[in-house]
Amino acid sequence: MGLYKNMVVGIFSRESDETYYWLINLLLSPQFRSVVQDVRPVLVSNVMCGHSTQLTQEIDKCNFAILYHTRRRGRLNVTNVTDSLYDQELRHLSEKLGRERVIVLVDDMETDDLAVYNKILHDQPLINQLSGLLILMNEDEKSLYDRSGGGGTSDNRPYQQGMMIHSKEKIEKIRAKITKAQEVNVTLVLLIGFVITVVVIIIIIVAFEEKK
Repeated sequence: MGLYKNMVVGIFSRESDETYYWLINLLLSPQFRSVVQDVRPVLVSNVMCGHSTQLTQEIDKCNFAILYHTRRRGRLNVTNVTDSLYDQELRHLSEKLGRERVIVLVDDMETDDLAVYNKILHDQPLINQLSGLLILMNEDEKSLYDRSGGGGTSDNRPYQQGMMIHSKEKIEKIRAKITKAQEVNVTLVLLIGFVITVVVIIIIIVAFEEKK
């Protein structure tokens, strides 16, 4: 993928991008503009699962990844469980990008309380081992971004306000992860530039000494 100041975020899912269009809207909104350069939806299929090279090629086009799953499929079967959907994909993402550059997002939850969150991590430990963050979103939260493309709501009812605050905390966690990855990219660029400068100086000094 190369080194970029802003991140190219790949969204890997068995769902079409229409299902998580709210997430694409959010990542391309002003809230993420300083850290996200582009968003690449990647449709995960059984064919792709059987050809790791194809999956690797898609991962190479990104420098950050969100593994997206929706509860509407009927089960929370991301990994570790019977008929899990993303065992291979999650391993590939973690191996290629690094654990801290991978987020697992489960959408359309009926509840996202701490007990549910902890149960998912207990039953599916690879999520925690191979990704840096698990995010659970419910339908009401998603509707905020469906309507406004990442920008809140005009409804001032207490429930809506509380939901917005709760949702913003999750979104800020996503942004913080991407920002941290971006900072690592910038650090690498500076480090490589420093090393190149040092090498050039050494070459010049050696060439100068040889001429004496």
